[in-house]
Amino acid sequence: WFDRNPASLNFHYSGIVAPHALTTRWTYTIPVKRAVMITVLSVGMANSSSSTAFVLPHASIMVLPNGGVEGRILSAEMPVENNAAGRLITGSGSILLNAGDTVRGVTENLSTGGLFYYLCSLALTEFDAP
Repeated sequence: WFDRNPASLNFHYSGIVAPHALTTRWTYTIPVKRAVMITVLSVGMANSSSSTAFVLPHASIMVLPNGGVEGRILSAEMPVENNAAGRLITGSGSILLNAGDTVRGVTENLSTGGLFYYLCSLALTEFDAP
């Protein structure tokens, strides 16, 4: 049923940035009379240079259902500093979103000093709602 007028969409952010408040890197709201099947989502991060005061940073994909409460559907967190290996979490699946729902990629790092590499990616198929 999701082969009706399909469109493949991709959203991606990657960058090395200093500490920052919760920042939206991309956002997408499902249009009226359309639905979305999320096919692949990926978040990751790695330490690029040391912080003065380390606070748990994260890269996440959030969903705000139309009329609901926003929640994380995928998150990569760095629980210890100087983890050069970093974290990469990829998921695939059947997450169905409806008209008015919003999905966004975010990063946050409330540490002092240092740099982190962040990745937030999403692939989806948008189609006419049943």
